[in-house]
Amino acid sequence: MKRFSRVAIATIAFAGAASLAAADTPSNIFHKLAVQKLVAAETPVAHLALAAHFRAVADRYLEEAARHRATAAVYTVHPNRAAATSAAIHCDREAALATGWASEARELAAYHVDHAAGRPAVLPMGATELWAGRGAPEPTPDQLHKLALLARTRSDHLVLAEYYTTVASTKTAAAAGHLRMATAYRAGTRHGIYDAAGTRDHLARLANEEARKAQDAANRHQQLATIA
Repeated sequence: MKRFSRVAIATIAFAGAASLAAADTPSNIFHKLAVQKLVAAETPVAHLALAAHFRAVADRYLEEAARHRATAAVYTVHPNRAAATSAAIHCDREAALATGWASEARELAAYHVDHAAGRPAVLPMGATELWAGRGAPEPTPDQLHKLALLARTRSDHLVLAEYYTTVASTKTAAAAGHLRMATAYRAGTRHGIYDAAGTRDHLARLANEEARKAQDAANRHQQLATIA
């Protein structure tokens, strides 16, 4: 194996391990629906909680940027190789995007601190996306179950209905993508015993089933919102 390949694989493996370590969500990072509920609360306590959340989100974006730069550094060792150069450019671009979101999150954290103290503040450009949950993890099934049990108001149910509608749309799109791939595999020549088209069909069925369940949940909370 060439030296470049060995170094690249080692670096990518390190970056992957770092990504898994970073996936352990800090306690002051809220899931997407919790962020949205805090934003809607507009209380000093909620503002301070959001400030802590967005500072932690900024830190995670900076860690992400550092991982991308480390990977880019490996690729740029061999700039004469077109694929390596292209990969390095992509990593640098991703690092720049992550750094930009870190800056936006820091500014939004400061905004919420000012609001909690009753001071005037200028809303950062990226506030809408960050308030919607950018940088925050998806709620776990257990968290969603608890939110559903505790939902009492029309607003609570509408938030859940919107979330499940988005999930249903995403899963439906994923299923359509798997079916397109299955069609493409069948149009070509299959080699060996691995049935790629069959696998895509199976993934499409799973995604459609998840979409159906999510849409059922969305419809249920939409109905509950009318009587809450």
